[in-house]
Amino acid sequence: MKRLVATLGLVIVAAAGTIGGVAAQEASPVASPGTGDGIPPVVWVSDDFVPLTDTADSEQGAIAPKSSYWIQFLPDGQLSLRADCNGGFGSYELNGSNLTFGPLGTTLMLCPEGGSGDAFLDALSNVSSWSIDQRAASDKLVLGLSDGTSLTFSPSLTGVVWQWSETQISDDTAIIPANPENYYLSFAEDGAVAGQIDCNRAFGSYTTDGPQITLMLATTRMYCGDDSQDALYAGHLAEVSSFVIRDGTLALALPMDGGIVLFEPVVPE
Repeated sequence: MKRLVATLGLVIVAAAGTIGGVAAQEASPVASPGTGDGIPPVVWVSDDFVPLTDTADSEQGAIAPKSSYWIQFLPDGQLSLRADCNGGFGSYELNGSNLTFGPLGTTLMLCPEGGSGDAFLDALSNVSSWSIDQRAASDKLVLGLSDGTSLTFSPSLTGVVWQWSETQISDDTAIIPANPENYYLSFAEDGAVAGQIDCNRAFGSYTTDGPQITLMLATTRMYCGDDSQDALYAGHLAEVSSFVIRDGTLALALPMDGGIVLFEPVVPE
């Protein structure tokens, strides 16, 4: 028998702390892409073009929301971008480490004085290569320009739906969701977070400070069945204290090297 739905249910609070076992991994050098590899479809926020009202902690790879200069490579060869106050679109083609952009288009909003939208688009039009730099906590996307310079981008929590793929416990236990599409998180630029915990909706807020993350979630309280993994998943979310984004995967770390909760990006349609 299903229990009555409550407007507010379980409250999950993840206190900020150390990055635990995720950061303990030795950083890898710059990684050149292989022929079959692609650029993860997360939102990549520019480290070089930063609005005066926005901040980016590029040392830790954690990005503050509301950045106005970013690019997202979609799996179908299309891309989305933002250049100051204007949204943009275009296409791209990968050939190993070579990257070629098709024509880039944007909306024609008149942005406030002092922005760098045109300079950002000009730089993107001269991109000729790409690589992933894994020396920081989270990956960096490096786009090489034809003049020998480069642009660097950090991955953002926003812009995709993060679908639970696995939880790795420190005792080498791996927990795989039976229905991963029923477990996800979506981070908004305004600090709101929403998601699904099996048959229950989740909603609340989040904050980041470098690699540290604080989640505050409430849920509905439907009974999802004896074989549901909802309690286990919610319990892990209640403990996460830090995050990294590596190889396009979001890793939320449990405290005291307890393990990591892994999510894969799904681009909203």
